[in-house]
Amino acid sequence: MNSVFKIVIGVFILTVVSAQSARSATFNLNFNEPLSVVAMPTADNTTGTVLQGETASDPNLFYRSPWEGTGNYGATYTAVRGSGSASYEFDTDLTQISFLWGSVDTFNTILFKKDGVQVDYLTGSNAISGGAPAASGFVQITILAALFDEIVFQSTGDSFEFANLSVSAVPLPAALPLYAAGVLLLGWVGRKRSV
Repeated sequence: MNSVFKIVIGVFILTVVSAQSARSATFNLNFNEPLSVVAMPTADNTTGTVLQGETASDPNLFYRSPWEGTGNYGATYTAVRGSGSASYEFDTDLTQISFLWGSVDTFNTILFKKDGVQVDYLTGSNAISGGAPAASGFVQITILAALFDEIVFQSTGDSFEFANLSVSAVPLPAALPLYAAGVLLLGWVGRKRSV
């Protein structure tokens, strides 16, 4: 009977691990105009040219406000210029990020890090393949990634423009604890029968 109990526990552990990895790098796009403006935080670290607190598009169009074409034009945003990066560090582990992405470009990349190690990423090409407009307009994106405590916005061209940055931890699915209780109960019943 001891081996049945071990098998049940093994199945439970595999289920939890697979549920965790299935959440990585998924995203949803929303093409509606944002209803509110979230204040942009200051990046913890930057490399290259990072313009923070911008309120208008560059006259030479090296960077465009993600708020362009919305009723909130003039709200602040951040633009990471070519070969630049802006990183944001958090005191807690997170799984979700949402922001307003302006003119999605193939040379834009978001890295997700945990304790300084990259655990996930999303490129502009991924977002464009998923339906985001390429190099024009804006899109609100929500990304569900592997557990992270730092995000890095990178651009190898001009530019990565974003605003309305918000992050959150997404709890495990509500059914997972119930499933775990069921598996443990089956193991306990099997063990009682063998005694």
